[in-house]
Amino acid sequence: MYNINYGIDTTEIKRKLAEGNQGIIISDINTIKKVISVFGDSLKVICILLKNRRIEDFVDIMFMRDNIECDIEIKSNIISISKKLTSAYTENDKKAIEILNVKFEKLIRKCYIKDIFAEFVSFWERYESIVNSHEIFEKNQDIFKYSIFNDNVDDAYHECVDIIKRSEV
Repeated sequence: MYNINYGIDTTEIKRKLAEGNQGIIISDINTIKKVISVFGDSLKVICILLKNRRIEDFVDIMFMRDNIECDIEIKSNIISISKKLTSAYTENDKKAIEILNVKFEKLIRKCYIKDIFAEFVSFWERYESIVNSHEIFEKNQDIFKYSIFNDNVDDAYHECVDIIKRSEV
C-alpha cells in the first residue's frame, strides 16, 4: 500500500517476548488474528473501543494522514455530514446513516485525485472499520484478554498503560 513495504516483524516480536519485554501492536481485527495465529497464548490482546464514534475526528485524522487538500466548501460539507453521521450512529438511525453515507462517500471521493484511488479505498475501509467497530468486537470478543470502553482516546490510552504497568499482559 502507498508503494511502501511494511508489516509486523515476527522475529523482532519473538526476541522482545523472550527478553520479557512488552509490545503494543495497533491494528485491525484481521491482522490481530494473524498475529495470534503465530504467537498463540504468549500474546494478550487488549481491545480499545470508544463509546462514541466521532466521525468528524476520524475525518480530521485521515485528512492529515493522507495530506488531503479539498475545496473549502467541500471540506465544510464533509465536516457537516460527518457530524450528522456521528449523531445518526449514536441514535442508531439506520435510514439517516444510509442516506448520509451516500453523500459522505461522494464528497470524500472528490477530495482524492483519480491517480490515488487506492488512498480513497484505504480511507473508506478505515471508515467502515470505525463505524462497525462495536459489531466487529462483538463477533470477536473471545480473542481479547481485556476490553477497554472509554469516552475518549486519552483516557483509553491511560487505562491501557495502567494494565500494561500492572504486568497483566
